Amino acid sequence: MKRAGINGKNGQSKPVIWIIDNEQWPRVYLRAELLERGYDPISFERLSHALPELDRVGGKKPQIIVLELRGQRITRRALEVMAGANVPMIGIGGMLELIIPLSRISTGRTFYVGPSRSGG
Repeated sequence: MKRAGINGKNGQSKPVIWIIDNEQWPRVYLRAELLERGYDPISFERLSHALPELDRVGGKKPQIIVLELRGQRITRRALEVMAGANVPMIGIGGMLELIIPLSRISTGRTFYVGPSRSGG
């Protein structure tokens, strides 16, 4: 579930990006794209799998989290852990998913991506 950080050619560690998505193929495609671009993507199927890693002392913390909101169980405890981690997050979802009070996760550092409009 988690990859060890690999240093780039110049000795600097690669930026860590967490991908949380319960759908396999979108998660795999995004992970592959990020790997090609020099990032260290770590993927999780469920938010509940990622949360213990945020709480863990000495764990590999992400520079950003990409969270697909569909199919995730977002509890009060999950919101508290995410807010305490102080990591920017991109939340992806439709109108229904964006009703969830995710604004409490990371004050001013959370971005929502909703459904796109055509013909705009």
